Amino acid sequence: MSHEPPAGPARAWDGRLAERASGQNPDPGRFRSTEAFYHVLVDNLPHYVFRKDPHGRFTYANLLLCENLGRDLEDLLGKTDFDLFPADLAARYQAGDREVIRSGQKLEAVEEYRLPDGDRRFIQLTKVPLFDPYGRVVGVQGVFWDVTEQRRAEEAIREQADLLNLAGDAIIVRDPAGNTAFWNQGAERLYGWTAAEARGQPTAKLTHDEADKLMELELSLQTRGEWSGELKQKSRAGGELVVMSRWTLVRDPQGRPKSVLIINTDLTERKRLEAQFLRVQRMEGVGTLASGLAHDLNNILAPIVISVPLLRGKLTEGEIHEIVATIESSARRGTSIIRQLLTFGRGVEGERIPVQVRYLIEDTIKIARETFPRSIRLRALLPDDIWPVNGDPTQIHQVLLNLAVNARDAMPAGGELCIAARNLMLDEQYAAMNIKARPIPHILVRVQDTGTGIPREIRDKIFDPFFTTKEVGKGTGLGLSTVAGIVKSHGGFIELDSEPGRGTAFSIYLPALPDARQVEGITDPVPSPNGSGEAILVVDDEDSVRDATRKMLERHGYRVHAAGEGSQALALFSTKLGEINLVITDVDMPVMDGLALVRVLRKMAPRLQIIASTGLSTDQRIEALRQLGIERPLFKPYTADELLQAVHAALHRPGVARGASGG
Repeated sequence: MSHEPPAGPARAWDGRLAERASGQNPDPGRFRSTEAFYHVLVDNLPHYVFRKDPHGRFTYANLLLCENLGRDLEDLLGKTDFDLFPADLAARYQAGDREVIRSGQKLEAVEEYRLPDGDRRFIQLTKVPLFDPYGRVVGVQGVFWDVTEQRRAEEAIREQADLLNLAGDAIIVRDPAGNTAFWNQGAERLYGWTAAEARGQPTAKLTHDEADKLMELELSLQTRGEWSGELKQKSRAGGELVVMSRWTLVRDPQGRPKSVLIINTDLTERKRLEAQFLRVQRMEGVGTLASGLAHDLNNILAPIVISVPLLRGKLTEGEIHEIVATIESSARRGTSIIRQLLTFGRGVEGERIPVQVRYLIEDTIKIARETFPRSIRLRALLPDDIWPVNGDPTQIHQVLLNLAVNARDAMPAGGELCIAARNLMLDEQYAAMNIKARPIPHILVRVQDTGTGIPREIRDKIFDPFFTTKEVGKGTGLGLSTVAGIVKSHGGFIELDSEPGRGTAFSIYLPALPDARQVEGITDPVPSPNGSGEAILVVDDEDSVRDATRKMLERHGYRVHAAGEGSQALALFSTKLGEINLVITDVDMPVMDGLALVRVLRKMAPRLQIIASTGLSTDQRIEALRQLGIERPLFKPYTADELLQAVHAALHRPGVARGASGG
């Protein structure tokens, strides 16, 4: 069907337009009739136009419609739809005509019909009533055009949307302003917002994206056009979510940003199971150190047990100082071991922060020195300028300790364990040869032993879960698989170099942050601060701990009240209300524990400063204290300096009233 304007009036109209465009004066005699003007206009439209009388007979059809029907206008005039179309279509068309005539209102519809070859076509139809000068309806005028391709495109889009809704992932499209343009059913399930509620809302508001991460990924979108990584988010109900998120910038044909496609895969349950698995594996790691730990604790306790009776005898001042120094040194060693094991066993997975791996290696060497056989020599080769990495300190510590324990088990007759680290810039050539590598800054941590080595035939299996060469009861085979999983989750990779009879070396490559501010290590000790007569209530069911704490505080200028359990502390606090500036309470007490005591004290004196001390550093315990407004517990056994520093910090916190405990 051609849309080329036919000869006749249309050609005359084309000439008229040409005359007007060229500035010539048109002949005023042309198109005196409004009807003639109308015919020229509609004959050149790309749409089909017709008129009918009240009985459904055609009184006019434009050239395009005549061509489509294969009839001249003269042949078409006076015909009805039943003369031209199948009966079902004709009846439908005339029903629409009658409705327009009856109501005197415009009718719009999309009509479907089939060609003789069976092809489905769609037309967009508009019908309006024709009125005579007296306002009476004297016919119907209609215009329609083919919208088949448009309908097919819409159906294709709907089918694609249906497919996107079948996807388990949350699929979101964000416009350049940051508002939500598309929100599939996967997003509805994950976040709890319906598509209707989400559309037009800021996407970051619906998913609770972390502000610092948003800045990072927006920069990546601008520079690289894409970003991928893990995000911590929240659902509508406030539930914590972890997702693997992939962002892609979509541009229009002119290269301008059009939208952002976001695909989020829910990792929350997997992360929870991984955390449980890592805790189990860490406890296995602690168990493998148990015999060495027992031996070393005995060595720590022995000088204390031997030295205490000597203090009862007659000693010179120098001898007393020497014995006290021995006891203090032994106590510090024991405290260090217990804290290291508790930190390792507890762990808080998932927090990615700039980490200085040098400190974790030094800590691993300390644990090994306290727990490994003396026949194993320990060395650390650690430059001062090692780059930080973005990682989870607990998990990286777990990697180092697992490899150290493996090295220990590979040297039953003794040997040397060396942990070294250095900065490394992997180039494009190396990355091309190693599929796991990326040409970015890394740090290389090498854990090397002089043990029995790993036979070539099992090297491909050592990172498989539950694979072990140890005898039953000596290990679950989770150690190296855990190492591989943690390193991979940090964007790194591992290489193995081993020779039977000569030893093994594990090389761990972790992406580094060369431009990050260096993470500080241990700083020089600060002198213990003194008090100025502030009143402190000490609550602990252990008499020795309570008395030692009271004496230390009194010696440094504080006034101290003491209680042996929670209810006694409340009674004492009630009589001293308005006087006590600070409460130091143990968490683990019988009858009324420290958590219950803190809750009551918060109601009695909301502005009261409280320090909670505990010997158990579990995630649940720390979270419970955080809910009560205690961010930094004092972990037992604490030193005098740690106690005094904590007290000074609590009493001198900005906004704290020094004079009283009242609200």
